[in-house]
Amino acid sequence: MAELKNNEELDFKTLFEQSLVTLHTGDVVEGTIIGFNPKEVYVDLGYKSDGVIPKAQYSLDPEFKFEGNIKVGDKLKIFCYKHDGSLEHTSDEAVVLENREDMLICGNGRTKITEKDGRSHLTNEPAVLFFYKDRWFNVIGQLKKNGLYYYCNLASPYVIEDNIIKYIDYDLDLRVFPDGGFRVLDRNEYNYHKKIMKYPEEIDKIIKEELTSLIEAKRSNMGPFEPD
Repeated sequence: MAELKNNEELDFKTLFEQSLVTLHTGDVVEGTIIGFNPKEVYVDLGYKSDGVIPKAQYSLDPEFKFEGNIKVGDKLKIFCYKHDGSLEHTSDEAVVLENREDMLICGNGRTKITEKDGRSHLTNEPAVLFFYKDRWFNVIGQLKKNGLYYYCNLASPYVIEDNIIKYIDYDLDLRVFPDGGFRVLDRNEYNYHKKIMKYPEEIDKIIKEELTSLIEAKRSNMGPFEPD
């Protein structure tokens, strides 16, 4: 038994050491931008930890902005991705209403949504969309006949490329109803994708913390839930 245990420990040690990747100065690696704030851009390198690139190293242009030169009235598209890089769905139009330091606010109505399988449909009501530069969620306010609903997607901070808002969806949603009630959706989907797509521990922690933050904001009627 002792010999079997020692062999198992050696096998585990070997597998663990093989899973470690050491990067050296000058190495060229590929990654996916998963978010940014005014100072840094975050990159998924496919390893245990994500990469962080300071703004000064991302571009030599001192006037460079991650979100580009977006103006009120600009019409953008929205691309929603999954953690593995696959495209989940697209939205044909989002009109910029405000471009703040910490968020981008857009509006749309009767907009074409195209799913990953090619099916498409039009949205039924006007909506206001809040995309955050350093928060791991976005919020959609939907004005329906019986009141204002909120659909909060747990997702990476957004980036803009070629007039397309891009973000990574992390399954969990907070649905808020006109009477003030709310419900957390898609926990099973999150747990499934976390396993098969191998969500890093850091992202798992962030998503759960941001969900708690959203619930607290709703209970306090703060942030996007603050009454006019």
